[in-house]
Amino acid sequence: MHYYMGKPSGEDYVLAYMWFDIAIAAKNPEAAINLKAAAALLKPDQIARARAMARKCRASRFRLCD
Repeated sequence: MHYYMGKPSGEDYVLAYMWFDIAIAAKNPEAAINLKAAAALLKPDQIARARAMARKCRASRFRLCD
């Protein structure tokens, strides 16, 4: 991840989308705004991958969240 270096990559945004998707499922009120912002930076295939990652993460009880 390059975000900590001030250079976010596409993968950082995919992971961010995944976590915002999880936060929405957990009823976090700010998550929808952040999800929309992340979605604006992603292509449809990246969004689909992030959603699949979120489903996998939740299904594994947060053990497989990469």
